Amino acid sequence: MGTLSRKTLERLTLLAAIAEYPDGCYGRERLQKVVYFGSKDARTKPFTFKYWNHGQYSWDIADRAIELATLGLIIATPLETTDGEREGDKLSFIESDYRVKFQLLMEQVAPDLSGKLREAVLGIGMMKHDPLEDFAHEDPALQDKERGDIILESNLEERTSIPALTDEECEDIELCLNPALVSAARRIVRAVQSRKIDLTKVRSVTVRESA
Repeated sequence: MGTLSRKTLERLTLLAAIAEYPDGCYGRERLQKVVYFGSKDARTKPFTFKYWNHGQYSWDIADRAIELATLGLIIATPLETTDGEREGDKLSFIESDYRVKFQLLMEQVAPDLSGKLREAVLGIGMMKHDPLEDFAHEDPALQDKERGDIILESNLEERTSIPALTDEECEDIELCLNPALVSAARRIVRAVQSRKIDLTKVRSVTVRESA
């Protein structure tokens, strides 16, 4: 049995949520709502949400989405209204086969949360913007809350045991979903290609992920 870090589980949750959309998730706000309603009744609650301008919001989701784009797993395609105004981004996978891979992986890592995310996408995730926002503001958790109040708290530990995966499998996932490592590897490759680094003289490389 292996373990995964909190940040890795957060990134995997977003990938699993986006994977439930055949053509990508239309809007970051929509992603926030799907993850909130998908996790509020699940055993695993990866993110803490606060009551913000458009209802339920997690700053960690915003950060992790940026990291996933840095990893080269998803792409944010600008959306426009009929009059040419910017209307957020569509978040989708760069490679189409990633979708099924992350769906299957999430079913192994957190089957309960995987199922709840799927239910949320099917139930509210396809709504148009205004009905979705209306639904979000009818959430009982928002009653008597003020802007900035916590409405759902994460229950993730710094590391979570994953019974369905081995130590080696979890280590592979950690490496693939670590933006600091991937970014460092890309810099090393560029340096080697430009002949700024002679790998025969490198004894070790240390990569630290920020807190």
